[in-house]
Amino acid sequence: MAPTPLDALCLGEALVQVSPVDGLRLRDARTAHLSLGGAEANVAISLALQGLDVAWAGALGAEPLGDGLIDQLAERGVDVSLIERRDDAPTGLYLKDPSPAGSRPYYYRRGSAASLMDAETARRWAQTTRPRLVHVGGITPLLSATADAFIESIVVERVFGDAIVSFDVNHRPALSTAGTPDRLATLARAADLVLVGRDEAERLWGTVTADDIREHLGSRGTLVVKDGDREAVAFEGE
Repeated sequence: MAPTPLDALCLGEALVQVSPVDGLRLRDARTAHLSLGGAEANVAISLALQGLDVAWAGALGAEPLGDGLIDQLAERGVDVSLIERRDDAPTGLYLKDPSPAGSRPYYYRRGSAASLMDAETARRWAQTTRPRLVHVGGITPLLSATADAFIESIVVERVFGDAIVSFDVNHRPALSTAGTPDRLATLARAADLVLVGRDEAERLWGTVTADDIREHLGSRGTLVVKDGDREAVAFEGE
C-alpha cells in the first residue's frame, strides 16, 4: 500500500489537562474540567482548522482518558489513525493549580505511554505516511532516553525522507538536566524550521536578542524568534 500523503504530521506527547472549575486552587476544588493538553496536538488542531490535511501521532494509554483525547482531536479534523495504544502504560496528566500569582502546573508523565516511544515507533509511521512537513518539539526528547531516540530519528536521521522538519524548542525547566541546553541546540541546528521564545533561549543559552540566538544556532533553514506580545523575528538562511 502506498504511503498516505499529508500536509503535516505532528508528533509528540498529548496529556489530559485537569483544570479546577471556578478558578479554585487544586486543594479546594471538588470538580474539574478535563481537556486536551500537549503542544504538538494543539499545533495539529490549529493546522486542521486552516483546512490542511494533518495528522497527530503519539502513544496513549489504552484507557478512557486516551479515548477522550482521540475523540477531541478527531472532532477538530485531525487524522488520528496513527495513534498507538499501550496496555502497559497510562496517558499522561497535566494539572493546573490556579492562584492570584498565576497557574502552577503539575505533571504526571513519568512512565507514560508517550515516554515509551522510540526510534522504531517513528520508523513505523514513516513507512505508512508521506508528510510534506513533520512538526516536533523539545519536550519529547526530555521524557526518556527512548523518547530522545525517537526525536533523533526524525530530526537528525530524517526517517521521513525529504519532509520539512519543524522543531519548537518549547523548553520546560522542570524536565531539564545539565545536558538539556546542548541537546536542544543540537536538535534546533538539525531542523529546517526552528521556533523559539527569546526568553527561553536566554534561559537556555544566555542569548539576549534575536540576533544572538541566530548566531548561536547558525544560519541553516528558517529561525523564528518569538518575544511575547512584542514581536516575532524570522531569519531565512543567510
